[in-house]
Amino acid sequence: MLVTHDDTRGSLGSRELDSSAIALARTRLAGAAQHAALVPFAEDDTTPLLVQIERPDPFPVLVFGNGHVGRALVGALGVVPAQIRWIDSRADDFPDRVPDNVETVVTETPEDEIDHAPAGAFVVVTTHSHALDFSLIEAALARDDWRYIGLIGSTSKRAQFERRLAARGVPTEAFARVHCPIGAHGVAIKGKHPGAIAIAIAAELLVVREAGARSPVLRMAVR
Repeated sequence: MLVTHDDTRGSLGSRELDSSAIALARTRLAGAAQHAALVPFAEDDTTPLLVQIERPDPFPVLVFGNGHVGRALVGALGVVPAQIRWIDSRADDFPDRVPDNVETVVTETPEDEIDHAPAGAFVVVTTHSHALDFSLIEAALARDDWRYIGLIGSTSKRAQFERRLAARGVPTEAFARVHCPIGAHGVAIKGKHPGAIAIAIAAELLVVREAGARSPVLRMAVR
């Protein structure tokens, strides 16, 4: 039987058993229980339920920049269960059509998107401007609740940003949270084609996400 907060699929074999099991499942979903456990079905019943709880793992991604790499990255992430906000000031550079899981945001103050993003979001900075990249990274490092911060650029760009941020009082250990050079979770990708870079970035995001929880369901079976 598969139980969520507002839906049920399958059966454990009888209406009475299903009704009691659903009530048990909803109670456990409302609490802090995690993973799998054998749960007594009732005090006077030796039948246990094997209950596996799987919590939600949202995948919010902020992509800053609608240049060649930004376009390719959004295309790659358009086929995975991510919720993407694609942000740039250049309205004319957005394509006419985007994947269903993508929302385009035209703004002259992209730093506001950093301020209002949900905790646990993935931030990818790929803009056309080093000055804007710096401003976004500085704003992002004012928070410590991201799942991921990535900055497109070379090792020399990383070193330059680190020096400038240190001069502004940002601790070195804060900038250590930034993935730069970006892509493939530390594996060097030498290709410079926007598509190759985008695939490497998407792979890195998925690797980081896989370290978290899985899908929002609870599965049960009689044992």
